[in-house]
Formats: sequence, structure tokens, C-alpha cells
Amino acid sequence: MMYETIFAKSFSRYEQKKLGYAAVFGSLSITLGICIVFKAYFGPLSVLVKNLEFSTDAGLEMPMAKNTSIKQPREDEVRDIKPICNVLEPRSDFCEIKGDIRIQGNSSSIFVASSQKGNLAEKISWSIRPYARKENAAAMESVKKWSVNSVTSHKEIPQCTLNHSVPAILFSLGGFTGNHFHDFSDLVIPLYLTSNHFNGEVQFLVTNNKPWWIAKFKGILEKLSRYEIIDIDREEAFHCYKSVIVGLRSHKELGIDPSKSPNGFSMKDFRRFLRSTYSLNRATAIKINKGENRRPRILIICRRRSRSFTNERKIIKMARRMGYEVVAMEADISTNLPKFARMVNSCDVLMGVHGAGLTNMVFLPENAVLIQVVPLGRLDGFARYDFGEPAIDMNIRSFSRYDQKKLGCGAFVACSLIALSFCVVYKPYLRPLPVVNLRLSMDAGLKMFTIKDASSSQPIVIEANKTEAVCNVSEPNSDFCEINGDIRINGNSSTIFFASSQLGILAGNSSWSIRPYARKGVPTAMNFVTKWSVKSVTGNYFHDFTDVIIPLYLTSQQFNGEVKFLITDEKTWWIRKFQGILKGLSKYETINIDREERIHCFPKVIVGLKHHKELDIDPSKSPYSSMKDFRHFLRSSYSLNRTTAIKIRDGEQRRPRLLIIARRDSRSFTNLDEIVEMAARLGYEVIVEEAGISRGLSNFAKIVNSCDVLMGVHGAGLTNIVFLPENAILIQVVPLGGLEGWARYDFGQPSTDMNIRYLEYMIRQEESSLIEQYPLDHVVFRDPYSLHKQGWGALRSVYLDKQNVKLDVNRFKATLLEALELLHQ
Repeated sequence: MMYETIFAKSFSRYEQKKLGYAAVFGSLSITLGICIVFKAYFGPLSVLVKNLEFSTDAGLEMPMAKNTSIKQPREDEVRDIKPICNVLEPRSDFCEIKGDIRIQGNSSSIFVASSQKGNLAEKISWSIRPYARKENAAAMESVKKWSVNSVTSHKEIPQCTLNHSVPAILFSLGGFTGNHFHDFSDLVIPLYLTSNHFNGEVQFLVTNNKPWWIAKFKGILEKLSRYEIIDIDREEAFHCYKSVIVGLRSHKELGIDPSKSPNGFSMKDFRRFLRSTYSLNRATAIKINKGENRRPRILIICRRRSRSFTNERKIIKMARRMGYEVVAMEADISTNLPKFARMVNSCDVLMGVHGAGLTNMVFLPENAVLIQVVPLGRLDGFARYDFGEPAIDMNIRSFSRYDQKKLGCGAFVACSLIALSFCVVYKPYLRPLPVVNLRLSMDAGLKMFTIKDASSSQPIVIEANKTEAVCNVSEPNSDFCEINGDIRINGNSSTIFFASSQLGILAGNSSWSIRPYARKGVPTAMNFVTKWSVKSVTGNYFHDFTDVIIPLYLTSQQFNGEVKFLITDEKTWWIRKFQGILKGLSKYETINIDREERIHCFPKVIVGLKHHKELDIDPSKSPYSSMKDFRHFLRSSYSLNRTTAIKIRDGEQRRPRLLIIARRDSRSFTNLDEIVEMAARLGYEVIVEEAGISRGLSNFAKIVNSCDVLMGVHGAGLTNIVFLPENAILIQVVPLGGLEGWARYDFGQPSTDMNIRYLEYMIRQEESSLIEQYPLDHVVFRDPYSLHKQGWGALRSVYLDKQNVKLDVNRFKATLLEALELLHQ
């Protein structure tokens, strides 16, 4: 009966009209109210231009934001290459380079010739992975990194093998290529967005090539480019162009934002392009007038494995009984795309379970209907974001009667609350707004300047005219800025002012904001960060070190103690716990900047912290620091005497010391006494300790440093390996749940860089307390990755918060014996 209701309401134009009228009326009322209240406060707004300009004249290594309010040089004054890059978009980085450009594919290198001479001549380079899903580390791992190098000497410029008269676009077929949804969302739509304005006069350079993908989307590729595609990875020749775009523009999932597209392109234009490419005849779905007997056509997307309809025949029979002409088909990687596109275009309704097959709605005619069946698992958010919202932009109807009603009511209530909050909170503060544009010139001697606009309730706002600022927002984990000049800090308003002596046409105020916490790739962490990094530290020992302590060391140790720490949202207990480290890095008292009414002036300020990777330092990015240096610093800060673990010679009776990290709640050892007894029989001196937030860190560091082996279940307590002596051993017990990847990334790889030997013990089902909570054929055991797909909350609630470990001591004995053998080497 539920399906009958949905089918019956699929073409209800009355429901659509009511929703439309209500939305228009509500929006107009709210807009009118805001205009009346705030009319006196609003001034002319400057435009924020999101293009970033790489200037080789200035030797820039990072992009700089372009201020449209400052006079730009005439075209005939530009003597050099002019790359325009954007690294601020959440989905993709791309660069448009114009000039003398030479590409060598088999070395993944792009050379740009520069005519700059004199002191300002400087070789610069940057890198880019040309795939439109940069926020997803798993996708980007398979995407080849390309380097772009500015060459100032003519002797260093590679000679052209092939000269091309048309522009080129370089993009990758790595990532999630092969998934129909990602084929369109990450590649086809971004490629259309990036290349369509060339009207075919552009050449595609493909890296990470997949010939079957080229064959599948041949129609689209040939429509966008009149030239042969080059598998650039295989090319030893130097290809020369006057214009190259590296990477693809991407706005959102399966969609285009017309306000951001170069020529105002929209999904309507893209769908018209598809109809032209595949000769799809139907532009509009059927419209059934009262009394007509025409049968609308419904296409049911079938799936072979998961998320399949187990009662497919009943659904088809019911739909036919209601008056539909039913077509049931499966869309997979081997599907003949032109043929399938024509089949979809012949239909008026497309129905299927949430999944990649629904991507085929791009071929539906206007005003068709999408019915998305959402499985259990709180996937409704993903379902709407992936297909519901894009369907609206495609002029495809996708809401049931209940969805429409909820949307209308929810939109009205939400808009009312937002308008009311806006009025109450911001009325006292509104005034003519400052320009939010940034302009960096080589006159200022700047080497790099980019800034990421991060809205929050109280962000740190940096207001500046013109000064020397070096910023880096290209790192995946943190943004930071180093500012030199006359800098004045007002703590209780969370504002940093730059004083400038710049006069004339270039003198103009600007402002930007930054979230200075070293985990920018995790939205759930950054949602709580409005100011300084300690704000987001809530006592998780792993994050204390990987997000704050190690980045703080990286950023501050160069000053040899001659630096002051300004902390906002200070947690006194945190300062007290890590006072040994803070005093080792700074000779001065920390300042709780929030409480300061005075204006503090400095000649130099760093906002944010450098961060390389989890619990680790990359020496290639920090030539004067490594994890070896950091651990030496810790030994000095806490007076840790042991630099090297025990080495047992044959015949010696010395007992190595084993520290077992205990846990109170989840992931605890339920047979701890058994483990201790077995380890002692093998010859270990066993210590059992719990690393809690209230533990005296100095004393605990000394205990850890006195041990040769540290053992525990995957969790924050293993962070204490930083205090172990060299050549010690970490034994990480990995619980059930497909957690081995995280286990190695968080502790396995860092331990190697700390010169700590790493052993891993993967528990079996019978060693997990989950067997007492779920049957053995439950998805928790059968398919852990299905819970991974539901998000961090689902994964954590089962595998991290509900799981304890009862080690099979006979099986685990082999791991402890292997550790003993290592200590003999």
C-alpha cells in the first residue's frame, strides 16, 4: 500500500504548486523583514574574488587572493606566465596556466618558462592532484601527483617535441573511477564545466588512464573536444602549449552552481548537452490530462548484490496494475551507455534503492520523477545530498507527499528562526562592511599568501592593510600564517590588527579569518574551533599530541625558547598537565589572551600550527626537525634517562619490562590477570597502568621510559610510545571491525619513524565481547565495512564503545615470544 501511494502521487502537480507558492511567499516575507530592520546598517559590499593568482615575478609558492578593488596591470605589462589557481574550493584544486608551457608526461612534470631576471628571479614549484574529490584521502591515494615548475634559465627549459595550437586540460582517471555516480560527479560534470566554453577547441591530457573508461564515455569526450586524447603518462616527448588547465572545476555532488561556473552554465545546460550527445529525443516527461489513457513509463533500476529488491516481481505487478508501463534494467560498469541513456530518456519515472544506478536520472526528460528508496541506517541525509538535491537542479521531481509537507513546514520554521536569530544577535554590530579581498604584490616582498574563509560564531579576524604575511593553506591537516610587521592584538575582541605605512591607491583595509587547529580535514573537530587550538582539545590523549603538542613543537622550536604562547579558550588543567613541554618550548609565561583588555604588540606573530601527519613529523617538510629530535626534546623536558631499550645477550637473565596499558570502559582486557601471569612466565617484568586525563604526565612518562615493551588495545593510551626508549617494541592489539588500517596509520607507521619496533595482534571473533551481543551471522561480523559506510558514529558505537577483549593467551603467547626475540637482536 505504501508503494501504491507513492506511485499514485508521482505526477501530482497540485502538491508541487502548493509547495512553490508557500516557499515564494515565505521567502518574500522574510526578505522584506530583514530589509526593513537592517536597511540603515548595510553599505555597498565589495566583491570577494575567489581566484588565486600565482605570480612568478614575485616568486610566489602559494596562491594569492586577487582584490578587484586594486588596479590591475594592463595585459601588455605582463611579461611572464600567468597562472590562475584556486585551492580554496572544498572539492577540487585547479590551475589555469598561460604562457610558454612544456609538459613531460612520464615524469609527471609541467615546466613554465619565466623571463624574470635579477634578484627576484627564483625557481618555484608546486604540486597538484588533478581529481575532483580532494577531501577524500582514499580517492586521492590513486591519483598521480603532478609538479608545476617555474624555470628562469633558458638552458633549463626542455626543448619542445610537439607544439600544439589549442589549449589543454590535464585530469586524472584515478580515484573512484568505475563507480557510475563518481564517473559523473567527479569527472564528467567537472570536465563539462571546465571545457565546454572552448567549443571543442581543446585537447584532453589524461593521467592514470583507463582505456575502458575512455571507450565508455567516448560520446561525451568527442563532443567536448575535437582532438585525440593523449595518455600523457606514456609520453616521453615534450608537449608544448600556450594555455593549460590542470585539474577540473567541481561545485557539488552531481550538480553545477551557475553562480560559480565560467559562463553561467547550469545542470539544465549539461542535460541539454547530454541529449544532444546521445540523440535523446524527449525533452519533457509525459503530462497526463484527466480522462486520458496514456501509460507513463517507469524504469526500475535493479541491483545484483546488495540493496536489491527481493520482491521485484510483486513491485512490477503492482505498478502495471496501477497503469504504468514497467521496464526493469541493471546498470553496471559494462553497460552500453548510449543505449541505456536512450532507455532512461524514454521513461517518465525512475525508481531504485539509493546507489550509483540512480545517477542515470541525468538522462531523464524534464519534469520526470525520481523515486529513491532509502535503506535503513540513517542514510536519508546522504540520499538527499547525492540525488534529492541534484534532482531539483535538474528539474526532476523527487519528493513524496510526506516529504513535501515536511520540507515546506521545516523550511518555513527554519527561515523564521534564522531571521529572528539574525535580528537579535547581529543588529548591534552591523555597520558598513569592510572589503574581504586580499591583494599581495611583489612590491611587498611576499612569498606566499592564501587564506581560507571560515565562518563561525567568533572566528579570529585579522584586519590588515598591507604587511608581510606568509601563509599556507595547502596542507591537508592545518592552516597557518606567519605575519611580520607592526602587529597589535586585542584579545577580548579576538582581533589582530596590522599597521601599514602603505599610502595611495594601494592603501585599503581588508580582513580574513582562520581556524588555527591542526585537524582541518575533520569537520566534526573544526565545528568546535573558533579560535586557538586548545579549544578543541577535550582530554583525548592522542589528539593532545598529534593535533597540538607535536605541531606546537614543529612551529616553535626554531625560536629556542624566545617566543610567547597566546592561548584563547584556555583550559587551565591542560596547561598544567603539559607545563613541562610548554616551558621547554618557551621561556615566557603563557598569556590567556581572551582576558586581556590591553593591546599587545609584537613584531612577529604566527597564527595556527604546522602539522604533517598523525603523531609524526615529515623531515622533508621540516629540514631541522624529525621525530627523533622531538623524542630527544621529550627526554630532556621530563628528565628521562633511558635512550635505548634493553638488549638481551644469550645466557643473560635480565628481565625486559612490559607495560600493559589498561582501560576502564571499552576495549579493556577482560582476562588481564591471565595475560599478566602468562607474560611473567615467559620472563617479563610486568607493569599494568592506566593512562588517564588526570595522571601526572611527568611520572607516567618516566614509567613508560623505564619499559622495553608497551602493549595495549588500539586507543589513545598507545600515544605514550613517544616516551619509550629507542628500539623498544609496541604491541598493538587490534579489535574486530576492519580497524587495521586506522591502527597502522595512527600508531604503526609513526612507531617506525620513532625507531620503535612494531608488532600487531589481530583478535578473532571468539576474543571479542561482541559475540555476547550479536549472533555470528550478524552484519557486525560479516561485513564491518557496511558500518564504516554509515559514518564514524555508527562505527564507533559498535566497534570502539561496545567492544572488550578477552585474549586467547595461548595464541597471544607467540606475539610476546616474538617481542623477546627482537630484544635479543
